[in-house]
Amino acid sequence: MTTIESTKELLNAKDEVIYAFLSNLNNFAELVPQEVENWKSDETTCSFRVSGLADIALKIIEKDPFQKIVISSDGNTPVSFSMVMNIAAETNDQSLFQIVFLADLNSFMAMMATKPLTNFVNVLAQKLREYYEK
Repeated sequence: MTTIESTKELLNAKDEVIYAFLSNLNNFAELVPQEVENWKSDETTCSFRVSGLADIALKIIEKDPFQKIVISSDGNTPVSFSMVMNIAAETNDQSLFQIVFLADLNSFMAMMATKPLTNFVNVLAQKLREYYEK
């Protein structure tokens, strides 16, 4: 199992606000990198194309109110994976956020994919921080 962790980001929002935002995949359009095309979403699923790579579909598979949301690959995504979005209240108005990406990758795929996947989860976490800095 390949595990990739994003940077931990301090967000200027309460844990329940972040949880509500992330619980609706329509909101992810605010966070995805510019390389994403053909974005489609509803509250619990989304699909998109990463420029030059593959079509990806995601769905929410688990929610632990105000603490964790687990999103998993869905459909014909080339690799099965999940993203665990951890939220922890720090103060009344701030929360700590981190994404843990989990995938069954063989050693060759892990070697090739670790850097772009690390960049991807870091971009998501940083964009979420920027979203709450507005």
